[in-house]
Amino acid sequence: MAIETTILGTGPNGAEIHRYVLHSATGMSAVIISYGARLAALTVPSPHGESVPLVLGFDDLRSYLTDCDYFGAVCGRYANRIAGGRFSLDGVDYTLPLNDPMGPNTLHGGTPGFSDVVWGAETDASADYERVVLRYFSPHLQNGFPGNVEATVTYTLRDHDLEVGYHAVSDRPTPLSLTNHSYWNLDTPSHGDVLEHTLQIEADFYTPFDDYLIPTGEIRSVRDTPLDFSVTRRIGWQRNRLPDGYDHNYVLRGSGMRRAVVLQNDSSSRTLEVLSDAPAMQLYTGGGLTDAIRGRGLSYGKFAGVVFEPQHFPDSVHHPDFTSAIVRPGQPWQSRTIFRCRWV
Repeated sequence: MAIETTILGTGPNGAEIHRYVLHSATGMSAVIISYGARLAALTVPSPHGESVPLVLGFDDLRSYLTDCDYFGAVCGRYANRIAGGRFSLDGVDYTLPLNDPMGPNTLHGGTPGFSDVVWGAETDASADYERVVLRYFSPHLQNGFPGNVEATVTYTLRDHDLEVGYHAVSDRPTPLSLTNHSYWNLDTPSHGDVLEHTLQIEADFYTPFDDYLIPTGEIRSVRDTPLDFSVTRRIGWQRNRLPDGYDHNYVLRGSGMRRAVVLQNDSSSRTLEVLSDAPAMQLYTGGGLTDAIRGRGLSYGKFAGVVFEPQHFPDSVHHPDFTSAIVRPGQPWQSRTIFRCRWV
């Protein structure tokens, strides 16, 4: 089946925004839009042949252009937070925009970040997969970050897997970490909240944070804390202690490509596995969403979806004990995440 390509409209700078529909042999489909390199939709077939959505999204382009919650977006240059909107690298001080509603931080690369720009794109397909390759050039000192960066994000749909591949090069040392910010909900098309979904995270440690969600620099065990998903638990198992849910960074076990997450919804018999080679993953359960956010005829209120963000540690530029997120000339940065969907 050929990749469907349509023009949705134009972005803030007048560039055309394209929509791409990918299909797999198992009946999955993925919709990618070039604004923010976003995963706008991912569906699986129901036993009755209907397409069941697994990620939250919008039907109209305007909602994406005004979105402040990163629905399906690629976040960068630096996913998550940088404290104070400033850092020093190789003896040079850099100042970034402060755009974090939680405090005086830079969030997801500032505004406009990689989520707020139009990417160039090309398609590729074979008998085994369908693919969209998106490219963006970020000039030196865009949002205060050093280096001319050439970034590539590749979505490949194959059988039960949606793979997201990231690649970037810079001509100057710069912090860089990209991730996808899709909101997952495996429930029926009416999308109740995700609190009854069960979750396992392959992590024994997390990074505690201050009142502004900035890591303190410690790495603590999840054991005997509300953050312990090393065994399978309901997402809402600690609702009384964490009324706003989770927005926490987990230190993933091991290295290389390995399983990071298993998400299940018993009522729908659907399962999502997240595999990644990233050192850490932010778990966000949508505590900041409100009923005013509407998409596809639904209200995306609190806990409407759960986000899994494989990435470097938040604010790693200020914590030398964290894994380094500095990209240097001649040392390309790359990472992969696979979203594996199973259903009955």
